Amino acid sequence: MFCGGWSIAKRCLLLSLVFCAAFSKVNAGFLCPFKEKGSPLMAFTITASKPGELDRHCEDDIAVAVKKGFTAVTLSPMFLAVETYYPDRQIRLDKYYHKLSGEDTLLKGEVTRCLEHIWNSGLHLIYLPHVEHADTLCSDEEVYWRANLRVLPDRQYHNVMFKEFLEFLRQKIDEGVNRDTVVDVLPVAELEYSFYSEVEAWTNYIHFLKNEVATLMPYLNIRLGANLNWRPKIPDILKNESPYQCQALNELVDLFDYVAPSAYMSWLPKSEKETTNLVEMRLSDLRNYLSRDIIADSRKTSEEHFRYLQNNWYTKKKYKHGICKVSAFHEKDMYIGEFGLGGDLSQPNKNVQPDNKEKYIESRYKILKHIFSELMSKDTLFAETTGPSFWNFWTLGVFDPFSIREDPLVISDPRITELLQTYKEWQCNDINVKSLYFDPFSQQLLFWVESTKATNESIDLTIENSRGEKIFEKQFQGSVSGHQRFIVKPSIKEKGIYWAIFQIDGQTFRRSFLR
Repeated sequence: MFCGGWSIAKRCLLLSLVFCAAFSKVNAGFLCPFKEKGSPLMAFTITASKPGELDRHCEDDIAVAVKKGFTAVTLSPMFLAVETYYPDRQIRLDKYYHKLSGEDTLLKGEVTRCLEHIWNSGLHLIYLPHVEHADTLCSDEEVYWRANLRVLPDRQYHNVMFKEFLEFLRQKIDEGVNRDTVVDVLPVAELEYSFYSEVEAWTNYIHFLKNEVATLMPYLNIRLGANLNWRPKIPDILKNESPYQCQALNELVDLFDYVAPSAYMSWLPKSEKETTNLVEMRLSDLRNYLSRDIIADSRKTSEEHFRYLQNNWYTKKKYKHGICKVSAFHEKDMYIGEFGLGGDLSQPNKNVQPDNKEKYIESRYKILKHIFSELMSKDTLFAETTGPSFWNFWTLGVFDPFSIREDPLVISDPRITELLQTYKEWQCNDINVKSLYFDPFSQQLLFWVESTKATNESIDLTIENSRGEKIFEKQFQGSVSGHQRFIVKPSIKEKGIYWAIFQIDGQTFRRSFLR
């Protein structure tokens, strides 16, 4: 009980009253069946902290977002954490923790109903539940920042945050799903203090969650990611860092398939070079922030860092937590777990409109134009070791450049929607040249074409050598539907790298192969 003795369900209900895979029977992700390599899916956010909020908004939000050009969705229901004392534990975190209360912030089955809408929409699903303090849930502002919560990921944490979600996935498996379907689950969302203080507890929980997910993996591709604060502040408990804690932190991060930090850093280009390399440089910054600011500069050896601390009083004071190399943050695939431009151009902590609206609108447009342009010109920005990359827009209040919901705080700009739609048209294809193989014994080139729709267009194949010289041409007549194999025997004598260029249904595909 809180907020003057009312339960969260009663109080917030009162406030609410005044306030890429082929098609299958049930399958998420078919809005972008074959996407360009390395290009992140664009996600919007659905969140709710009051009973009935998901029921009122989920379906409508999805319809608007799909129309605007989004190909993924991040569902972030919010759950209540209350202060709890643990007298039987060692004195850690000032003797108290925040424990998931189990009180309903949402109506029974509300998350499941929203998940059903998402599943049927064809959007790629990202599940990112949030833990919130009571002061925040009973307010329209972020009164108590979740990064300061001292959460223990225990069985109660799992039951409140993930039990209903996993039951939904089991239900979908029973109905029949495509085994290539990818679902993203992020069990930690900006819990900065907790994650870096209770390394052992989080390690145990992620092992437990991986075991739970393993029972579903034969039928779904479920990935676990970590949504971390982009520039974490370190709890006092890590001041006397030990080699064990350093190793344990690396092992914890290594349990995740990828990291997806909240990237509320400055995205304003600071130089001419950044106008064309903005995303690449910010991704590099994120890796360095995550590694360096946790305990020590991961780019230096222990000896180098020790001398660095000795010669710099300010840095010594700032990094007095010890010496630790968190190499896992440089080795993992990295996506954008949350993204917003409020920190550049407005006052996101107050969730109010900026003073100079004209300057805000133009600057915001230019930043997003830089971002989409770079994503469309480079295919090496995002590694995709375990599945598709994603970029999640925190589409709430001043952070929302796309106006998913009618909100007086949101400043609309149709040019931004055009950027997103252009990106989707470039990224998503109905046809794909899946793989290419040259058999040196038979001198045959084999390739496979997938299509989600029947097309009667011909396939025009051109092969060029590494010097750009055309050495072979052939046209294949007939329709393409589903998954089909083609064989051709070009005359290739020299060893080296070759390019096969396909023209199919007005689209161009370039694939390399080795002779």
